[in-house]
Amino acid sequence: MFTRYLRLTKALVLSFFRDLQSLFFSLVMPLMFLVIFGFMYADMGDNARITQAAVYVNASETVFWQALEGIPGFKVLEVETQAQVEDMVRLQQVPVGLTWDGTELVLYTNPVNIQDNTYYNQLAQGVKTSLDQERMGVVEFVSLKRNAVGGDGGFGLPFIFPGIIALGVVSSGLFAITSSFMHYKDKKVLKRLVATPMSRLGFLAALMTTRGLVSIISALLVLAAGILVFGIQLDVDWLLFIPYLLLSTLMMMGFGALITLISKTAENATQIASILMTAMLFFSGIYFPVEFLPSYFQRASTFLPLTYVARGLRSIMGIEALNHGRLFWETALLVSVSLVLIWLTTLYSDWSEG
Repeated sequence: MFTRYLRLTKALVLSFFRDLQSLFFSLVMPLMFLVIFGFMYADMGDNARITQAAVYVNASETVFWQALEGIPGFKVLEVETQAQVEDMVRLQQVPVGLTWDGTELVLYTNPVNIQDNTYYNQLAQGVKTSLDQERMGVVEFVSLKRNAVGGDGGFGLPFIFPGIIALGVVSSGLFAITSSFMHYKDKKVLKRLVATPMSRLGFLAALMTTRGLVSIISALLVLAAGILVFGIQLDVDWLLFIPYLLLSTLMMMGFGALITLISKTAENATQIASILMTAMLFFSGIYFPVEFLPSYFQRASTFLPLTYVARGLRSIMGIEALNHGRLFWETALLVSVSLVLIWLTTLYSDWSEG
């Protein structure tokens, strides 16, 4: 039995690497998302974001420059006229502009920068506060220091990095059943398998092993790319990381099994899985914290397995603090549900169809 299992696993591994579509979604797509979001969020760390600002000063006093030097977020590009500031911002040559005439500080922003304009307004507010303090001779008696506890990443590339790995887990696990299993069923491979000594559970075990290996390969590729391209440094708990990848793949395979029980063809199963995957990407805290969502979507996220996979990976990779006991029980519950769903697939899925 074990020898048959190993041979079938080998055959499934070879079959996977011959399937260009599976290779793309499981290995290439996570790397593409890393590159896309990596360059978008690479500068979103504490004190790491520098904004170039076009500045025109129509005043002789030096208090403005002293105030501006106290705001590390601005890189000043001094221009000769106020109209030049407006033109540069309108044409998006710079994201923000400032003018100062000795009494009034004016901030220029472009409405197309919807996400960043709030940040630029905060920087300008800091310049205004510094100007008021300088003019009134206010001495700073109390300083404010921010100390983030419970994780290292914050919101930015370190936050979405585990989410990209979770994306590979979804592709490996969810589509292992909805695509591969149903494909073998449509091609009557399962029908012929029933006539062999290999049991149904043995076939699914070989499929789970194959997709678990794919999840590990995908995660290691994303980790290597993150370190080499973006210089990401994470405190990964390797004793938990690899086992959790395997268990997460098993979790997603269980929900794939549920889809196969209500689908008649591989095409229908893949369509349902794609819709589910799209919903999970937006509402499971992959690219931004779940707390950013409205309250009703936050409640909906608790029913999506990817929410727990992404949070578990962030915890194991040192991004988010999560009690190990809670991580254990959440994982144990989801794995148990998944095993039950896979077992039901062996009982109620008609392998003789095709």
